[in-house]
Amino acid sequence: MDPPPRHPVTKKQRTIKNVVVNAHRQPTLRQQPDKNVVKYPHAPTARCVPAIFNAAFDHLTFYQRTRVQKMECDGLLLLRAERLGSRELLKFLFDRLDPCNMVINVGKGRGIHVTPFTVKQVLGIPDSGEDLPLRTNNEACKALSDFKALVGLQDSEDAHTSYLLKIMEDDTKYNSRMIADDLAIRIFFIFASNKLLFPSTDNNIRAKDVYLTRDLSRLPGMNWCKAVVDELRDAARTWRFDRMKKVCPSISGCAIFLICSRHTDG
Repeated sequence: MDPPPRHPVTKKQRTIKNVVVNAHRQPTLRQQPDKNVVKYPHAPTARCVPAIFNAAFDHLTFYQRTRVQKMECDGLLLLRAERLGSRELLKFLFDRLDPCNMVINVGKGRGIHVTPFTVKQVLGIPDSGEDLPLRTNNEACKALSDFKALVGLQDSEDAHTSYLLKIMEDDTKYNSRMIADDLAIRIFFIFASNKLLFPSTDNNIRAKDVYLTRDLSRLPGMNWCKAVVDELRDAARTWRFDRMKKVCPSISGCAIFLICSRHTDG
């Protein structure tokens, strides 16, 4: 099966009335009024930003997308959501996500189970293999320093997603082919980590994202689904603490999964 075409999808195809759509599961899904969603005085800030991840995808060549597909991450090529939709709904879901049993209580005796299996069904990423690698601070910092040099940044400069997008955009626009296939694919997975699967409250590219992608050959053999669940568990615990202390707390973790799960659950 061929990967999706190089041309980006239209805005109309990406979103339907502010509903996040999992394009490879329910492309015609429309949002129905949710009576359980409560309007909060201050909606949370979500660090999961699908639109920025999509921008990195749009600059991959056909060959690069084929390689991503063969790495058992083809679900990332099909998840074409532009935004999360209602932040009130996102807060509703995090309010009801129990970090102990990882079940979202949506009312009337119904619950959405957040497990590696359900993550696999929604996101289409590897659900078996070794845990994502642990790293020492020195190892992660060295990986980040090496990556900065690779993309033309000084060690003292922050690595912003906007900078990486610009060099990918220029490479595509001028057909310069200055970015090797491995580097383009690595940047794609850095964006997947930073803006989709494991976002935190940090807007910069982190040492964690760079260290994770240092060896592309290892990525298919990692249990990404388990890592998403573990991150959401930590995010739920942090949310329960922050919502009592902060006026406008931030939500980390893979929010796109929770939104898609809510709509596919019905």
